Amino acid sequence: MIEMLSPVAEFLRVHAAWTGPVTALACLLITLPGIGLLMPAAAIMLLVGSLAGAGAIPGTDAFVGSLIGTVVGTSFGHEFGRWSGPGFLRRRPLRRHRRQIARARLFFRRQGSLALLLSRFLGPLRSIAPFVAGTMRMPRRRFEAVNVLSAVLWVAVMLAPGWLTLKGRVNLDPSVATEIAAPSAP
Repeated sequence: MIEMLSPVAEFLRVHAAWTGPVTALACLLITLPGIGLLMPAAAIMLLVGSLAGAGAIPGTDAFVGSLIGTVVGTSFGHEFGRWSGPGFLRRRPLRRHRRQIARARLFFRRQGSLALLLSRFLGPLRSIAPFVAGTMRMPRRRFEAVNVLSAVLWVAVMLAPGWLTLKGRVNLDPSVATEIAAPSAP
């Protein structure tokens, strides 16, 4: 994983003006159904937070880009779920998990907003919960309110450890900050 993040860290360090679009794209991918399961969200956000804390990239751009990507990706997952409909959950590969799906749907029906808020912080559920909310026809306005609130909280919580770790390092050379945030492979 480190090998994958080192070129991204170097790119952001050299091209700091691209911080917003790159972090928006990364967070969009992190929150998409299916693709989000394969993305190392914690590592990516720790890297971005570290680079921002060290001053190698603009912290505001990192936060805003991450926030935009997170909100847009999650909204896409919800819309994809609405488009797919509840019948998607009855398809062949999922049939043998009917009991678990029924329990998840019941929990979501009772605790929809809270389930959506908490799922943002639970790795695999981050990209799946918006899709389920869409299949269950969660009202768009309520979904987006929870989406934006949880995105602000998630981005702040995920960027904070890296930012706080390197923020106190005054006059740290950006190349050293990049090496700390994403060490090169041996």
